[in-house]
Amino acid sequence: MSNHNSITPRTSQEDLLLLASAAKHLSAADRRVVVSGLFEEALNHPTATEAEIFTAAYGEPTGARYWSGWLEDDFSPLYEFVQFLEAHRGKKSDIFQITRSPVLEAIAVAARSAPNWLKGDMDAIVRGENHPQFLAGCEVRRGNAIKWLCSHSDYSELLPDQIVDYLNKTKNTPFVTNQPDDDRGPGRPTTMHLIEAELRRRASSDHGAHTIADWAKILAEWHRQNHPNNLCPSEKRIGNKLGRVIRELKLYRSAKGERP
Repeated sequence: MSNHNSITPRTSQEDLLLLASAAKHLSAADRRVVVSGLFEEALNHPTATEAEIFTAAYGEPTGARYWSGWLEDDFSPLYEFVQFLEAHRGKKSDIFQITRSPVLEAIAVAARSAPNWLKGDMDAIVRGENHPQFLAGCEVRRGNAIKWLCSHSDYSELLPDQIVDYLNKTKNTPFVTNQPDDDRGPGRPTTMHLIEAELRRRASSDHGAHTIADWAKILAEWHRQNHPNNLCPSEKRIGNKLGRVIRELKLYRSAKGERP
């Protein structure tokens, strides 16, 4: 399938919608990719609404066939899938920007357990060597990947609201396929809650002047040693998620006259 994401910059809403209308004549797979690219292009044209693009491309404003197509469990190039999610997260991204996408970072975490919804040589991606030449041969089973992201507490925020809404409306319950989850079960805490609990436990007795980056490294190592069968969030993810808690603990200790 040719890459329809490379769309020449347009100067008018009319041109954008003409392209969407022309996509009607493409196969379902190609139309889905073209429309994804149009949404990325539409970041420069806020007057072209989601409903207008869907109406032009699919003849109806909800985009049900578009969303259901992206949720099907067949394979797409990995870079195409990441670009689709970034477009709906409001991010314009070329192939080099995709290599720095947090979506790709999440996929790299999943790849460590070799789930059956990833295909190709993922070793470089797992190591963080996200050069476009490594992405070119990687594919992802879209529906399973979306549901993995949705069901994983650390990465669900990477899914655009429209996808979550579609999943809820269609009662399409998120699930994890061939992938060890965190310590979660009915009524049990998620991995990040376990990490936060360890942070608070350590902070009560560890009076070292740790930065957020220091804490993230300490907690990631603790997680790998104590929960080796569970996915470990990246140090960056831990810092982003628990930075507020770390700052609050520092303020609390400072107010008590202790070294922050």
